[in-house]
Amino acid sequence: MRKDSKLVKLIKNVLGGPGYAARNKFHQLKKMRAGDKEARAQSRRDALEVLAGPAAIAIPDRPVSKAAVARDRYTSAMAFADKTDMPARKKKKRAALAAARSAGKRPAAPPPAVTRTGLGVKMSRNRRSMLFMNLGDNAIMAAADALSTGGALPRWTRLCGNAAPLSMRSGRLYFESLPMAFLGEKRKAAKTLYFDPKMPATIEPIHDLLRREWANISKRNVRNALMKLETYQRNFRRARPVKNKVHTLYKSPGVIAVDAFFPSARYDGWDMTGTAMVLCCMDVWSRFSRAYPCSSKKGEVVSKALKSFLEEMASMGAWPRRLLADKGTDLGGWAVRPLMNRYRLPRDKNQDLIMLAPTGTPVLIVEAMNAQYQRRLAVFRTSGLADRVDEILWDISEQLNRQPRRERGNLSPLELLALSREQRKVLNSGFVDRFTGSEEPQKLPPIRVGSYVRILEMTRKEQEAPSMKHKGFRPKWSRAVHVVEYIRSARGNAGLRVFKLLGVKVRRYRWELLVVPKQTDSEVPRQSWKPTPPPKVFRAVSDEYRPSDDSEDYSE
Repeated sequence: MRKDSKLVKLIKNVLGGPGYAARNKFHQLKKMRAGDKEARAQSRRDALEVLAGPAAIAIPDRPVSKAAVARDRYTSAMAFADKTDMPARKKKKRAALAAARSAGKRPAAPPPAVTRTGLGVKMSRNRRSMLFMNLGDNAIMAAADALSTGGALPRWTRLCGNAAPLSMRSGRLYFESLPMAFLGEKRKAAKTLYFDPKMPATIEPIHDLLRREWANISKRNVRNALMKLETYQRNFRRARPVKNKVHTLYKSPGVIAVDAFFPSARYDGWDMTGTAMVLCCMDVWSRFSRAYPCSSKKGEVVSKALKSFLEEMASMGAWPRRLLADKGTDLGGWAVRPLMNRYRLPRDKNQDLIMLAPTGTPVLIVEAMNAQYQRRLAVFRTSGLADRVDEILWDISEQLNRQPRRERGNLSPLELLALSREQRKVLNSGFVDRFTGSEEPQKLPPIRVGSYVRILEMTRKEQEAPSMKHKGFRPKWSRAVHVVEYIRSARGNAGLRVFKLLGVKVRRYRWELLVVPKQTDSEVPRQSWKPTPPPKVFRAVSDEYRPSDDSEDYSE
């Protein structure tokens, strides 16, 4: 018995309810399939006329090919869909698509009704098209010459509204009232922000600022500009296995996490005179944070810093409720415990307001905040722009507290703390939790023969358990740039590759190499910003005798 084709099965399903006459017509047409090609084509026309009428679709007389059969089946499916209970808008859209398909044309996609936005910056469709093309200097100069001389515009302007968004002012090309930057200007703008502690130092925040001032700076331009800086390359992250993480969701401010980190004078070259450690305090929900330089780890010094943060949180309407910390001894032997009792509410009763992590387990969220501060500090120590930590900590904390958070509606930590309870509920309802458990490290860029790379200055043992020399955020990649000579598979492991570098005897694995551009910018700009000192540095008060206190001069 011959099996029915897909078209016959589709017509059977659709003709389950049109009526007795339609079913009889279908069986008559089915018997005619044994005829020649023209008879089979005519049978399809008759079947479609029964369902949708003769004006719904027209199949031209031509030899039946596989492509024609596929097109006819698609068109018939569109006609059958019109007989179902489908909204009028969808019917109209599918009818137009079927008509265009039958004519051999594909309708152009309609332009978006509204302009797309990102981080509060409205961006038109023409500007997005221009950014997608990633115009070079020659294309920009060609458009500027055409507008100045009245000549023909280059081809790239056809996708950007022709001459509508373009204009010339003082010899510079403007696109929608924003200047067009050349390649050198893009690099200089990103480099200037990167070496300023009052400005952001990562790709997305830098791009957010620059696209408000320039028309053609994309995120890729910022990434490429930063990757050419030697300071950025040497402080780049290294690849290592991801550990299991503890995941907790918070819905309101008040949970405070504290930890301390120690900038190194021995390995990093910081001038730690009068500063023994930095106390990092943060609100877990909003990520509002402060970093206080402390003269020692004594309880009275740490208490002053933590008291200042708790009072600042309470002044903004975020009542401190709990304190998260590890079991380290860096917080003054936990002389800070009485501070939290000042914020105890009647419903707390005898509950402990300080929650300590298990022995040997860090509080990951404040560790991440510590890492963010230390990454920002490493920029100015590696480049030699700053010698003291307490000179730039306050500027860095101010910038982080004003940086928008994509996961929280593009609101900054200061704006999040100003929300009411109802506004927080609305914001939390739209929060998307992207935590899916531990994952493998992201894929690294490919390396080919002739690629330029830097070497990870850590032994295999130090990569598994970093020593104090590499535990901080100091440069971990070599200053010298090497070239890949050849690539081989590792012995006994075909899926693992080793890379031989010119002038280097030891072969390296992929995670021990950082791909860098051929040309690297080693020049550090001169200091153009004025350091803003913190309101005060917390120091210990002691009554013991010190020889340095004898500062009076009795000579005559």
